[in-house]
Amino acid sequence: MSLTFRPFSDFAVVVGIKGGGKSVFTRWYAKQLDRFLMLDPTRQNSTLGYVVYHPQQIAPAFQSFKKVIYQPQHASDEYAAPFFATALHFCNYTLIIDEVDEYLGSKHIICSDAKTVIVRGRNQGIGGIFNTRRPHDINKCIRSNADHVVTFQMNEEDDLKYMAKWIDKNPSEIKALKEYHSFYYNRYTKSTIELNPCPLV
Repeated sequence: MSLTFRPFSDFAVVVGIKGGGKSVFTRWYAKQLDRFLMLDPTRQNSTLGYVVYHPQQIAPAFQSFKKVIYQPQHASDEYAAPFFATALHFCNYTLIIDEVDEYLGSKHIICSDAKTVIVRGRNQGIGGIFNTRRPHDINKCIRSNADHVVTFQMNEEDDLKYMAKWIDKNPSEIKALKEYHSFYYNRYTKSTIELNPCPLV
């Protein structure tokens, strides 16, 4: 893999269809991190760290464990919003959000803390890895702060056009990506390369 990610400052966006490889890639990368706080509404990442289910458990767990996964009991703003408030109380870690468009969408932001952690988080040593199946629906603050973009296969026309423009690739090239293969765009070098699959985890 050729992705050089600084976990306490860089932001990475990982996009792709279900089953294309984005979740495997994120799990593989998370296993290499020393300290992360993850929002995992789909409950696919329980083996990566210490799992909590209630908002009030997040802070105590993160003070005791280096890798904490919050799996909300209910798919509602009420259960997800406290995660972002808690995230702002810590520094020097990587924030991982699965299906980030659910919380920071183009037309909906779950709470002001969610946007604050994206816009100002790196100032207190917060890096980020953000997954989505619908990249054209993510909030513009995520795109403007993204240092790395990993694109797995996409099929939906709006998403193909959006990602093609972002990473400077033809939509047909993105659509033709094989399972677990991806394009990687580096904002620092302004270059896009193809990545081979990461190890399955």
